[in-house]
Amino acid sequence: MRMENQAVLEVQGVSKVFSTHVKINRKRLVVRAVDNISFTVRENETYGLVGESGCGKSTAGRTIMRILEPTEGKILFQGENILERKAEGLTRLRREMQMIFQDPYSSLNPRKPVGKIVEEPLLIHRIGGSAATRRELCLEALKRVGLREDQFYRYPHEFSGGQKQRIGIARALILNPKIIVADEPVSALDVSIQSQVLNLLQEIKTSLNASLVFISHNMAVIRHVSDRVGVMYLGRIVEECDALKLFRRPGHPYTKALLSAVPEPSPNLRRERVELQGEVPSPHSPPSGCAFHNRCAYAKEICAASTPMRDEVEPEHFVECHFAAELLRVNQTQRVMAEPAILK
Repeated sequence: MRMENQAVLEVQGVSKVFSTHVKINRKRLVVRAVDNISFTVRENETYGLVGESGCGKSTAGRTIMRILEPTEGKILFQGENILERKAEGLTRLRREMQMIFQDPYSSLNPRKPVGKIVEEPLLIHRIGGSAATRRELCLEALKRVGLREDQFYRYPHEFSGGQKQRIGIARALILNPKIIVADEPVSALDVSIQSQVLNLLQEIKTSLNASLVFISHNMAVIRHVSDRVGVMYLGRIVEECDALKLFRRPGHPYTKALLSAVPEPSPNLRRERVELQGEVPSPHSPPSGCAFHNRCAYAKEICAASTPMRDEVEPEHFVECHFAAELLRVNQTQRVMAEPAILK
């Protein structure tokens, strides 16, 4: 990781609130899917966003791309607040910010051949001039992701899941974006294909000198691809730091629980297993104070009464926990997670 690199993307206090049809005392219930999150993505960096299903990480990714409009906050791309852009300016922005979607089966138009799917961004942004030039650019993009020239005229249903995800990646990279948001890009793929797609994303990121926001629930995958990691719980980023430091010495009880659930590659290795009690709280009515306190082994009275602030417990290591310093001391002498050799 290059700490001196400049920020490409800055997310500042972004929230996304959904209003439901359910009413209590004539007031609609609301869901804070994303709750005041802040993080920075630097040049040529992979920022991993990880958490349980339903924690709001995919909503955060779509909000960053303005597929969903945030309720509050700022999103700065190269120093400019993109929330101030109107429709025409937003279209120009899409050339530099692209997204890879979670489901390769539904993110591709089944009525169009692969060549037309990959060519569509070029037509929207009027790149390439002639049809022949656009075809060459599409073939080059398909070749870069490991697909053949003869597959140019085939339809999505003729491809496997891994090949469909490669098509989605080709569509995203054909504009040479500066930042790519990848929402669970390998969760729908077989394990044997996952490592191929992950390595492909890393190669493309390096060749384009682009930055990557990688969203996943898989801690081993996050460890494999990320330079820095943000851990989400119930709409909030509860911990953020360098990936290597996070996996060696987590500062939040929730992070430690997630790491303890990752299988070890060797039966001879032993690690403390952290079993979370209770269920994930409803986002309709989150607990008072720290949202994690009703499942936390370290919780005390202050946790239910007061929401912890984002605290820099170490240089470049941010935690939202009243007892982060105590947990860091405990983890200093414990081995938290093995290297995910299976992905190497």
